[in-house]
Amino acid sequence: MTTAVAHPSPARLTVALLLAFALTAALSAWPGRLAPGMPPVFWLPAGIGLATLLLMGRLGVLLCFIGNLLVGWAHYRIAPDGNQAWLLPMLAILDTGQAWLAASQWRQRELQGHRPLLQRPRELIFFWGRVCALPALMGILPALLTLTTSGIPLPAMDETALTTLEYVTGNILGMLLIAPCLVIWRDRRRWSIRRRVEHWWWPPQLALVVVIVLLVMNGSALVLLLPVLLGTTIYYRLPGVTLSLLLISVSLTVVTASGGGPYDHATQHANFLDLHLFLFSVTLTLQYMAFGQEQLLEYQRELKHDVALRTRELRKANARLAEMATTDELTGVANRREWQRHSAEAMMLSRRTDEPLSVLMLDLDHFKSVNDTYGHLIGDLVLRAVCRACEGALRATDHFGRWGGEEFVVLLPNTGDIEAAQVAEKLRYAAAATWVDHNERRVQVTISVGVTTLRPNDATLDDLIKRADDALYSAKRAGRNRVMVAPSVMPGGDS
Repeated sequence: MTTAVAHPSPARLTVALLLAFALTAALSAWPGRLAPGMPPVFWLPAGIGLATLLLMGRLGVLLCFIGNLLVGWAHYRIAPDGNQAWLLPMLAILDTGQAWLAASQWRQRELQGHRPLLQRPRELIFFWGRVCALPALMGILPALLTLTTSGIPLPAMDETALTTLEYVTGNILGMLLIAPCLVIWRDRRRWSIRRRVEHWWWPPQLALVVVIVLLVMNGSALVLLLPVLLGTTIYYRLPGVTLSLLLISVSLTVVTASGGGPYDHATQHANFLDLHLFLFSVTLTLQYMAFGQEQLLEYQRELKHDVALRTRELRKANARLAEMATTDELTGVANRREWQRHSAEAMMLSRRTDEPLSVLMLDLDHFKSVNDTYGHLIGDLVLRAVCRACEGALRATDHFGRWGGEEFVVLLPNTGDIEAAQVAEKLRYAAAATWVDHNERRVQVTISVGVTTLRPNDATLDDLIKRADDALYSAKRAGRNRVMVAPSVMPGGDS
């Protein structure tokens, strides 16, 4: 979509459009100085009139009329029939009507499509036919009638038809060359030309275009323009190809009007017709390629955005799956599998570094009665509260996990049996000081803890788990709410 940007003030825009009328009229009428009696190859003010009505709304009608008056005055100053200047208001009205018809077609298509015109290649057919060609075709007959009723003698019928065709094609070509400039200005945040200019490709390319245009003056290198224009279209898209087409159109027209250029027919009319055919074919082809290239790049941007979005979603999903695979859903602590994996690695590291390692196994006392008395929802809240209390009493290097049900395990790296027993007592006090409110009553539990330390003859983690479990049930048999430490040596004196 087109990014909204700030527009210049109406006063500045009015001055800019009037200057554009004057400049484009001078460019369009310039060849007339070199070939008197020949109609303009392109009439750029027709495109400026369209832009004026689209940018200025109702005020644009008056501004377009004033601009066409200035344009007509400049044109008739160099025309052989300059004494017919009183026709200027009538011709300005006709030119303004042509611009109004083109702008109406433009706006109607935008209202139907609910978006700005000329953003897709398929819209070019409408633009070429309804915006550029139709107003020019409908405006030529009133212009001829105006000239006829004014008493101006017209040439022979065949020459009149040829001149009429040249005027029509000149107006259409003016629309084709100027209207894309309006699109470029309207969508100026869309183009990344500034970044490309920093690569220093644009100045050499312009120089190459100028050199090839100079070669074209000799009439033998016209085909060399095509590779340059194709490269410009692909690399610089619509802004680059529009500027190049304007440069080439003005250059070739001036050269042809001077008697040079690639065409060498018996009459200037034939030369100008060939020039029209060349400019039309190149302009239509390159405009379609430019919009197609832009659409392709837009699809690529959308694809990259979709891929990036789905990649982020996939990463989040994978992170969630990894969390679900390693975390107990109810309490949020490590689940049994993750705790065993982490503890097995810590056990191997402890063997390698010859550092002590302890394991605690704890169980909530009479937890079944909590579920039976208060319900499983309160029981779940009690489990979460005890987990938070125990994790708050442990070091960052300790690893707390849920073994199953109301049983939990703790891995204490670099901790001997005496320090492990102290940690177990700390956990017991933390759990006893924890409660859950239910109907203005405190629901509290105690825990029993079994403690064991890694022995040299322990083959696997299961050996520590079994001893800690035995110590835990010894604590329960001894009355619960206490800590029991497994012997550091096996009966019989084996360490």
